[in-house]
Amino acid sequence: MGQNLLGEGISKQMELLIKYEGTEFNNFVNLTHLNKRLGAIDKVIKHSINSLIDTKTIKVSNDKKLIEDIKIDIQRGSLIHTILVEFASQTTIDYLGNLIVDYLKYLAGKEIGERLTPALINHLNLNFSALNQYLSLIHLGNNVTNNVTIEYKENVFIIDNEKYMKIKRTVNELKENLHTEEIEKTQIVIILDMNLDGKEIYKMKLNSGELVPIEFVEPMDFEEIRPLLNHKLVVECISNYERGIIKDILIKEYKLARKPTIKDY
Repeated sequence: MGQNLLGEGISKQMELLIKYEGTEFNNFVNLTHLNKRLGAIDKVIKHSINSLIDTKTIKVSNDKKLIEDIKIDIQRGSLIHTILVEFASQTTIDYLGNLIVDYLKYLAGKEIGERLTPALINHLNLNFSALNQYLSLIHLGNNVTNNVTIEYKENVFIIDNEKYMKIKRTVNELKENLHTEEIEKTQIVIILDMNLDGKEIYKMKLNSGELVPIEFVEPMDFEEIRPLLNHKLVVECISNYERGIIKDILIKEYKLARKPTIKDY
């Protein structure tokens, strides 16, 4: 975070505007649709950040700071969400804001610029959950006259019912084409010991909070694994995906992300 002339902190924030308009918002707001959209906002941001990191589009240090602040402005005929996301890097913010708008344009079959790389497209296309959440984000309700505007700086995309149906068809086609695959990558994880009925079951905690079963290429017993438990590790691994959802991970190589101290025990 930078500072102004008075030494006060200056936040670098992404301000993403999502505006829903139409007769649905004239008299009341459907709470089911509202909750669905709010949940999708949070997950779209997280999926998009993970795609930027996994494709090495951005580098985020261990002390990254992410603050999400969703402000809602309900007016007659419209519902406006203003999403603020804070990072230390303005570059990261610009990548994230443009990715969300550009990926929706891609799903609608619109021309996109060089910012949305094939690697980013492929990463999101293979993520079953991300596809669902992007679709939920632009849910238009039951009225075909509704529309949604997604806006980051000068990057603006207005989605009417025709574009929404095109995006929905594209998402469904992508989901149907998802299959089991292996992806090799390096990532930071935490290994947990899940002792079930006297049997040691090891799982890996991902950045998203998911717990995924793991195995080691070279089999290890508990005494070898115990010093690694509950510490951040940098691992080279092969992740097995089914319909875009990670099922298990095979660890090839690993090392401690930092040396443990007495406070860790």
